[in-house]
Amino acid sequence: MALWFTISRQRATLPVMAVARNAKLPVAPLALWPVAAVAVAWMALAMWGGDSQGLLTGGAPLMPGAMAGMPAMPGMAGMGSGTMLGVQIGAGDKTFSWPVFGAFFWMWTVMIVAMMVTVALPSFYRRRAVPTTAFVVGNVLPWLAAGVPVYGSLAGLQVAFPDVGATALRVAAVLVVAGGAYELTGIKRRSRDRCCALCDGTWRDGLQAGQAAVGCCGPMMGILALLGMMNLVWMAVLTVVMVAERSWRWGPWVARTVAGALALGAVIVLVAPQHFPVFA
Repeated sequence: MALWFTISRQRATLPVMAVARNAKLPVAPLALWPVAAVAVAWMALAMWGGDSQGLLTGGAPLMPGAMAGMPAMPGMAGMGSGTMLGVQIGAGDKTFSWPVFGAFFWMWTVMIVAMMVTVALPSFYRRRAVPTTAFVVGNVLPWLAAGVPVYGSLAGLQVAFPDVGATALRVAAVLVVAGGAYELTGIKRRSRDRCCALCDGTWRDGLQAGQAAVGCCGPMMGILALLGMMNLVWMAVLTVVMVAERSWRWGPWVARTVAGALALGAVIVLVAPQHFPVFA
């Protein structure tokens, strides 16, 4: 009787086990689609350029180097009529204009997919969570919203400092020091803990995770904007730092060390900008 009961129980569980295995089959392609999106975004950024300079490295604040070789446009150093990232820009377009904003926002969107989805991927797979489309879209939305004030800030710096000099370099250095100091604040720590805890769910969960990610990594992205938004080397370095920060036990110390080193370099710029390599 006991043997018959055991066999009957095993037969009853077999269909359940089969359904469970079959239910796991769609997980692999679903879990890989963000990886494909990240790969496409990085390839697009590599095709657009990759060696641009920001205000702290001797370039223009707003999309430096994107229009290299074209005639200069009034109010936009190094930019002229033509196509920027697929957006047509006329010779009369100013820094604050819809075509320039459209080009910037398109570049910002691709950069966010390349960097911030990469930063979130280890959290997904470490917890064996399926990154649904709704969650990833919700995660990206706060970053897209953050692109508006970033554009306004960079465009304002572009108008204020059409020609990069010692004063512009000092302003950029102060901003970098502020970004480095933010790494030591409680807001930064709480934002990091929250964005690491939220890894899967609805688009509202993704929205909350994206808001926490902006609070965690936003200043680091601001530093990137001052170093060169289209510079692939800086993008890759800071992406690795942010991945380590959210996925590795000692990651927060790595982020603080890198931010501290950048802040120290910025302090040197404040003290003696004439000795900075950009103006050597």
